[in-house]
Amino acid sequence: MGTNHYETEKLTFAAYLIASKRCDFVGVKPIQGTRNVVFILSAPPLNDDITGFFNGSATVSALRLAETLSTLKSAAYEVRRNNGGMH
Repeated sequence: MGTNHYETEKLTFAAYLIASKRCDFVGVKPIQGTRNVVFILSAPPLNDDITGFFNGSATVSALRLAETLSTLKSAAYEVRRNNGGMH
């Protein structure tokens, strides 16, 4: 992956960044030895994005967030299933 990519295990934070159009979804990769995955995004978040999300002041379209969460959950499930991570 390129140096501009950003990786996070936090599904909701990844969904917020994508839904707010701060970055694009690049892919998902498994975390070695666990059932978890890392979400890969096209760009790192800005400090304002991080602060706003974690202090509750960030806003985003509820519909876009729900659609993005669904997409990310499906991608994570597929990666885990294909890598034998679902028990």
